[in-house]
Amino acid sequence: MYRNFDFARGFAPTVVEDLHLAEEYLYFMRDAHGCILKIGAAFEDLIVHYVSIKEDISFPFQPTLCDYINLFERKESCPKKIILAMKYLRQKRNLANHEGWSREYDAEVCLVKMHNILAWCIRKYGLGAPTKYQAVNGILEQDTDFRDMFESFLIPGI
Repeated sequence: MYRNFDFARGFAPTVVEDLHLAEEYLYFMRDAHGCILKIGAAFEDLIVHYVSIKEDISFPFQPTLCDYINLFERKESCPKKIILAMKYLRQKRNLANHEGWSREYDAEVCLVKMHNILAWCIRKYGLGAPTKYQAVNGILEQDTDFRDMFESFLIPGI
């Protein structure tokens, strides 16, 4: 079984557990919808309970995930690719929640984007070195129309 997110266990153990479940949903149960929902929950947990504490972020109101992403974008505390990855994950999770439809390709792209976001966090806070993402059964490689687009999601050096 692949454990692509183990490198972040010391930083965000609950997030890592959710992401391992998301990998199992996609790669072993072929449940893309459940995978995206689990990634969305892990992403929100990461931003609200881990990154916001490290960045000392507080709001005078109950913020949404969109409020956090917009704040990161305004403060320019994240690279543009990470902000775009965050917006993509939020959008796909909302579509999965409200439309109830997800493709395996989208689920694997979400896993890769979440891996990149976690890798950025680990590097930014000096908590170790992230690993390279390993796909289990090559869902992304099967969809050749999107191969170039997928490679643009990757952060160099990861």
